[in-house]
Amino acid sequence: MTDAKRLVQTITGAYGFYDREISDFAMQVWADALAGIDADTIDAAFARHLRDPDAGRFCPKPADILRQIHGDIEQQALVEWGRVIAAAKAGGARFDGATQEALDSMGGMGRLRLASEAENGFLQRQFVASFRAYKQRSDNPPLIESSGPAQIPEATRLRILGAVKRISA
Repeated sequence: MTDAKRLVQTITGAYGFYDREISDFAMQVWADALAGIDADTIDAAFARHLRDPDAGRFCPKPADILRQIHGDIEQQALVEWGRVIAAAKAGGARFDGATQEALDSMGGMGRLRLASEAENGFLQRQFVASFRAYKQRSDNPPLIESSGPAQIPEATRLRILGAVKRISA
């Protein structure tokens, strides 16, 4: 059985378990959301969702299964904090993406290596909060792409300058 057929079978089975039907559009959303993830991992995530005492009460959505696979942002941040601490003890390292941005925002590897054990709790909370912010920002591209500041038409600019001169006079 191909991974695509297995995915359809898994999703259809889960929806059947919750007495729900799935539309072609919803199936395409699922396929797009889970693209690149192997079928065994997806099946295991669905099984964990069904056994989850809180989330398992409801028919899963793609975000629920992705959360089962990757963890939520808080869990990811704590895992990354562990990697950062291990790297600090080993002499330092560079990381990718939100991990490095969060580390830089709190003073970088040098700051972490100079910290006392008593400061670790504070630094961990600071790292987790920064990681969450950077991760959410990197996962959500801006709605409007901008190549720089907005250009005000010359006539409008002159009207604004005239109004400012009148107000300040």
